[in-house]
Amino acid sequence: MDFLDYIDSSLIFSIPIYFRSEEDHDNYFNEKEKQFLKQQEDSFHNINATFDTNERIRWEVIFNKNYYHVWKYTEIIGYIEFRKKNNCIYAFVFFSYAERFAPLMNKKKFSISNEFPSYEIETDDLSNEEIVSEINKLIQAIHKYNKRFRRYYIDKSELNNYINLIDYKNFNGSKNK
Repeated sequence: MDFLDYIDSSLIFSIPIYFRSEEDHDNYFNEKEKQFLKQQEDSFHNINATFDTNERIRWEVIFNKNYYHVWKYTEIIGYIEFRKKNNCIYAFVFFSYAERFAPLMNKKKFSISNEFPSYEIETDDLSNEEIVSEINKLIQAIHKYNKRFRRYYIDKSELNNYINLIDYKNFNGSKNK
């Protein structure tokens, strides 16, 4: 897959890659909140103060105010773009420049990753349903390609709403400039 294929192609759609799934993210922050509240409760007990329901609620509000719990925008570490040029659909994987990914990364900059082989689907002899099937297989292949990548979460929730509605053979979106 040549970068020129990217420059001279039309974007069909892109899907995000997250550090972890929304469920794992919620579990992570619930555990952090438990640890935080336990520390506060222990501090109160050390000075013989009562940690009643009102105090607990106050510390829960403080935790939720000071710790960023948003999932969709804080956990993104990359994305996959599907683009079309002539009779081929290409998949480009973009990742952050970071050596290690962590939750709540700041200053993310993404570039096409060269860790993955070429991903392309020739559409000439395929029906729209077969193209959708090939796209799903390609996403699965990207997810399983290397050990480091397997733990990350490719979010297909939005894609599943419209993937079957696109006419891939006749798709002619606007090109990059």
